[in-house]
Amino acid sequence: PEDIGDTIKINTGGEIISGYYGDQIWGSDKEYGFIAGNFQTINNNVAIHNADNDVIYRSSLNRLASYKVRLKPGLYTIKMLFSENHYSSPSDRVFDIVIEGDLIVNDLDVLSHAPIKTAYDITLNNNHVHTQQLSKV
Repeated sequence: PEDIGDTIKINTGGEIISGYYGDQIWGSDKEYGFIAGNFQTINNNVAIHNADNDVIYRSSLNRLASYKVRLKPGLYTIKMLFSENHYSSPSDRVFDIVIEGDLIVNDLDVLSHAPIKTAYDITLNNNHVHTQQLSKV
């Protein structure tokens, strides 16, 4: 696979847009992608509150097994952009973020941090990649 660099923006569940790569299924010939799961999108006319770039928050992945990104070994900062666009009550969708086998975020419930259709971003600092594949579950 072709190296895509150290700064990678992926529109998870969506297409190529605004400097972001479009999402894809992971494979041995890919630099990034998801394993299992399904796409969810909302209408382009729906505003995402507190977002500078609404379109990035309108698509998502649901029920995925994992997400992988091929990287050179080293320390990385990961910024994840969320907006809960499909569920309406806290605890309806709760998930963990696991990086290289380490639980980084336990029981993330976006609606407990921001109302529906509102941007909620998190930054995960100092993530050490050992295996050349950043794997998130």
